[in-house]
Amino acid sequence: MVGDGPLLKIDEHWPLPIKATLRATTLDGEHRVFFLGPFATRVNFAAQQNRALNLVHAIEYAGGLDKTLPVAIIGAGLSGLTACTALHLLGYTVHLFEASPTILARQRSTKHRLIHPTVNAWPGEVNLNPTTELPFFDWCTDVCEDVLAEITEEWKVLCEGELVTANRVHLDTWVESYDPQPTGVILETQPAKRAGPFGGVIFATGFEDETTLGPAKGSYWQDDSYEHLRDSNANARFIVSGTGDGGLIDALRLCHQKFFKGKLALQAATLLHNSTIADDIRDAETKYAPGFTGAEVVLWEAYVRAAANLPPDLVGLLESSLVIPRPLVWLVGEDNLTPVARGAAPIHKLLTAYTRMKGALRYINGKVDVDASGAFTLNSKDPKEPGPAVTPQMVLVRHGANTRLKAMLARRANDLAAIQSRQRALHDDLVEPFWKTDPMPTGYPRYDPPSVDFLKTRLLRAQRIENLWPHLQVYPADREFRIESTDLGKWYPKSLFGISTNLCSSHADWKAL
Repeated sequence: MVGDGPLLKIDEHWPLPIKATLRATTLDGEHRVFFLGPFATRVNFAAQQNRALNLVHAIEYAGGLDKTLPVAIIGAGLSGLTACTALHLLGYTVHLFEASPTILARQRSTKHRLIHPTVNAWPGEVNLNPTTELPFFDWCTDVCEDVLAEITEEWKVLCEGELVTANRVHLDTWVESYDPQPTGVILETQPAKRAGPFGGVIFATGFEDETTLGPAKGSYWQDDSYEHLRDSNANARFIVSGTGDGGLIDALRLCHQKFFKGKLALQAATLLHNSTIADDIRDAETKYAPGFTGAEVVLWEAYVRAAANLPPDLVGLLESSLVIPRPLVWLVGEDNLTPVARGAAPIHKLLTAYTRMKGALRYINGKVDVDASGAFTLNSKDPKEPGPAVTPQMVLVRHGANTRLKAMLARRANDLAAIQSRQRALHDDLVEPFWKTDPMPTGYPRYDPPSVDFLKTRLLRAQRIENLWPHLQVYPADREFRIESTDLGKWYPKSLFGISTNLCSSHADWKAL
């Protein structure tokens, strides 16, 4: 019984990752309700997939679901689809609930953003692996829309058909609350309906629509075409409010003509591969951690020093990309002593430091307000940075968004705070995939990187790196990928989808191998 049966008790002899995951996804006193929240140091697609698989593995290890009843997954974003598919392949009867009319609704049409599984962790992730290593929904760095289209096709094959036939996919259905009962967990939904009982519920809900301000354009994932306005109107000026990754990326894409959906950041990180600058940034991020006196300022100063000493090839790339006139963008942070949030990705901090040093970007410690007529005002707290003499015409607000769990637990502030605190305490920069077991769980597609069949399934995806790094070409070989490079001194991936790579200077050379 869910309501009156024994609560899930964590055995102290269990492996630490199992215990940490279960503690971070459950509330004290509640049985078989799990929260796969988006609370992390840095949230990206690959991390959320690994978190979903880790949670399913931890639940299986602990016997945390009643297998005699169906399981409900709330949310059809990438983490929800991953958890749903994993449980389905493991033999559970799964119901999927999604408030939007489609799966992957928020990002499925995003054409102007590249996604990469590891760049946000650079320089801690020294290999900058451009691919994931997953049993399903595996992907390579590419435009968001193209990656999600490929995942959608795989979802149709692995899971969707059976769930739809059995009426277990519930789109346009908002889950308002849950109620653990003796017979199982009951869900209250809109349109008004009671669903259940369920032997377990996993809330894989992500973010709501982003915070906006007056007429400022909305979602980070929706194309606003501001680059076209910049290029066609010599008088165009911009305000970007918010200094997390969303704000920094949008400020950079406006200041750089060659930002190319995020390709510039990938190029910069790979050009700094194994450099002393990468070492210095890694050391500074570790040394000036929160708690260090004045950490925010001294860490920013480390980025400013690094920006002033970039290697000539990267300087040339950035100089050819910077837009004139300058300044073009005013970046605004409320109560921030520096232009970058502590949790923003190091590569974005570094590029922001360089762009500001070159005058294309100005930083204002202040606030953007809008009056009843929709007019914006920029209020600076620093008399040395009073703001632009002419108010920029375009304002982008990147203050983040509330999570749907906040609405779900609106009257339970302590419970929400507990989930946030426990999940943020986990190391999420590159979530450790402890779900990987040997052998893989029965039901998952065979994940066997050395095999010829596996290599064939990943080849076309692996070759996508050629669009981003023109000095590389990928070819299949005997149980590995061969990579041809026109510059052997440049970065190349040491593995793709877990398959080792062998670097050669030309395809002709391989015939002698």
